[in-house]
Amino acid sequence: MEKIQVRFEPLDGHPREAFSCKYRPIQHFFRKYAEENHASHKQRVFVACTDTDNSPLGFYSLTLMTFEAGMNDETDAKYKDRPVPAIYIGAIARDKHLSEPGFGVLLMEDALRRCLLVRENVGVYALALHAANEEVASIYESYGFSRFANGEIKKDRDGNEMPAMFFKLADAAEAFAEASIEDHAVAAKTEEAAG
Repeated sequence: MEKIQVRFEPLDGHPREAFSCKYRPIQHFFRKYAEENHASHKQRVFVACTDTDNSPLGFYSLTLMTFEAGMNDETDAKYKDRPVPAIYIGAIARDKHLSEPGFGVLLMEDALRRCLLVRENVGVYALALHAANEEVASIYESYGFSRFANGEIKKDRDGNEMPAMFFKLADAAEAFAEASIEDHAVAAKTEEAAG
């Protein structure tokens, strides 16, 4: 089966009424509030679409946020008596009808790349989020996210605990650099074999 070609772009009139994901509050946010929040710069919302269709396959929202000490020992030492600057994913989801494996990773990679662009111009330590539940937190841990050392959580409207997690942007920069080196090495070997 051929992989779908995906483009990422800022939300701009994309049809959202049919978007459906496993977590209803995120689905509701995307359908009802995402465009207003994006337009007002309360958050910035980015969608993934195919090259041939404007319908969102997935999306994520980003905003700036600060956290008090307790993320980890490094932040406690580095930021001491001031808040830790972070970029915050308010929501991220893929359409539940999408059968493409690994699509969540594509969404997260694009979010991290955008965060690294910000990091080049603004002091920021990490990409942070609150996982919807423990099952989702385990998925983020498999992506390389860490839980806040102080055990920070927030509760959703139903009282469910949502653990705070973060991905150091220095680690993301290093991982993308290593991947780029590996891609160049593979391309060079392919050219050598073909030549």
